[in-house]
Amino acid sequence: MSAAEASRKPSLIEGPIAKTLFMFSLPMLFGNILQSLNGTINSIWVGKFLGEAALTAASNGNIINGYGTVAAAAYTAANNLSSYVQMPAMALGAAVSSFAAQNIGAGRWDRVRMTTWIGIVYNFVLTGGAVVLIYGFNRQALLMFLPSTGGALELGMRINMITLWSFVIFGVTNVITGVVRSTGSVMIPLLITIISLWGIRIPLAYVFVNEYGLDAVWWSFPVGFAISAVAVIFYYAFGKWKQASMGEGIQAMKPAEDKG
Repeated sequence: MSAAEASRKPSLIEGPIAKTLFMFSLPMLFGNILQSLNGTINSIWVGKFLGEAALTAASNGNIINGYGTVAAAAYTAANNLSSYVQMPAMALGAAVSSFAAQNIGAGRWDRVRMTTWIGIVYNFVLTGGAVVLIYGFNRQALLMFLPSTGGALELGMRINMITLWSFVIFGVTNVITGVVRSTGSVMIPLLITIISLWGIRIPLAYVFVNEYGLDAVWWSFPVGFAISAVAVIFYYAFGKWKQASMGEGIQAMKPAEDKG
């Protein structure tokens, strides 16, 4: 690569963070969308032309499937939409991790902190924007998968109303986790994910589903995401994740390399 070509490449350790992070996230976001389109198109085709029973057969709702084809079809359709809502958060999490790692290696902790905040703001804009868009066209979006009669459409709309907004919280968790993992600190974020999913969200759904019906399953999403976000924010603010810094490890190795 020539010097001129290198100078045209955006630097991750200098210059405007917001613009560079946004441009860095876009290819990941579009890649995620393209990977999901095939499954979404299949679900649309199955739901519209083969019916709710066929869409249920293609689902993996587990606890949902025990409540009949209407519930399973509604969940499958809503889950297809939520997969797109969480894509900005997934892309931002990967982008801030790479971005933060570069700046940690350069000793630019000021840019690491700023990257965290900018990533969170972008999450509110992008993930929140996707949520608002689907809320504005909730019925129309679900009609791509479900018939207008039979009850699945109304249930799918209720699922979206209860769960979709909480993916903004999931996005905050994902951004902060991406920054923390960039230092090499991976075990605590993994434990938080395991506990929030298998220790809180899934048990919550199973314990309360008989008393509150499927609403217990839908509400388990916001509750699980919120608890995970609080734990990750606490670890980011007070944990020792910076001591696992790969940048510090590299700096510690340099004197030995110079002597050799």
